[in-house]
Amino acid sequence: MTKNEYLDELRKELSSLPFSEQEDAVRYYEEYFDDAGEENEQHVIEELGSPADLARNIIANAGSTLPTVPHAPFQTQSPQTEKKKYSTTFWLLVILTSFLWIPVAATVLSIILSIIIIIFSIFITVSIMAIAFLFSGICTLILAIPVLPSADAMLLIGLSLLYFGSALLMGILTYLLTKYFFPWCWKKAKHLGKSIPNAWKKYSAKQKG
Repeated sequence: MTKNEYLDELRKELSSLPFSEQEDAVRYYEEYFDDAGEENEQHVIEELGSPADLARNIIANAGSTLPTVPHAPFQTQSPQTEKKKYSTTFWLLVILTSFLWIPVAATVLSIILSIIIIIFSIFITVSIMAIAFLFSGICTLILAIPVLPSADAMLLIGLSLLYFGSALLMGILTYLLTKYFFPWCWKKAKHLGKSIPNAWKKYSAKQKG
């Protein structure tokens, strides 16, 4: 059972209490879970007992102060002290290791930009080739018409068909890039762009909480 599952079950067991008292009780134990940390969730659940037993204890003491839960052995410091210490340590490590991660970040960014430029260049090149092959095929076919039905005309017609086939191939490749590859790249880029700020928001909220 996870912390959220435990608290949801506790809320159901407290349904006989007024809503405000239910929320106060759930919030109280939610903060207790947060103080203990994610790695100690199961320890806290074992300490509190089943949601039903805890709810009976809360209901029996309704109207009075919530029963005090003794601090577990792992809580040697207050949560505020631990969070401040963790935040200070984190930023200290960021500063001290900046000479390592700044060049790495710059290199990764350069590689990403290079890949984007290469992909865009390929798209432009393929599109131009498709147009060029199509134009060459039309011109070659026009040149073959006056000399029909000579061998030169047959050669020019064959060459024009080769140009048309190449134009068709380049056109299909351009379509596939536009229809599937670029939307996939854009979707991944948006996901990456959202995940970084979301991760930062979660970290900031954890530090403020």
